Amino acid sequence: MKKSINESIKCALALVIATTLTFIVVMIVFMGCFPTEQGKPRPIYDALYIGGTFFGGFATLTAAYIASRMFNDWKDQHNKTIYSDFSIKNISMLQELIISLNKHISIKNDVNFF
Repeated sequence: MKKSINESIKCALALVIATTLTFIVVMIVFMGCFPTEQGKPRPIYDALYIGGTFFGGFATLTAAYIASRMFNDWKDQHNKTIYSDFSIKNISMLQELIISLNKHISIKNDVNFF
């Protein structure tokens, strides 16, 4: 079953948040194991800095994915609008044709077609 755009956005947002939080926790543990250049460990600062950097890149990719999903839905709606306009024009042309045939036949035979 195809997901709606709102469900896709919610899933993508939940994935971004879960991935970021997991990455930050892993980086805190990893950075706490190694001292910095000055000899004082700063695991939380470094983990948040690195996590923020990766979060920015991941958020950009997620935004591009959401935009592409929205663009595809927009194309379907646009195509249906084009088909609708085409159908309305054809129906009006058909009505004009029937009216002209009616006039032509009624002039010749004095009989109405419709």
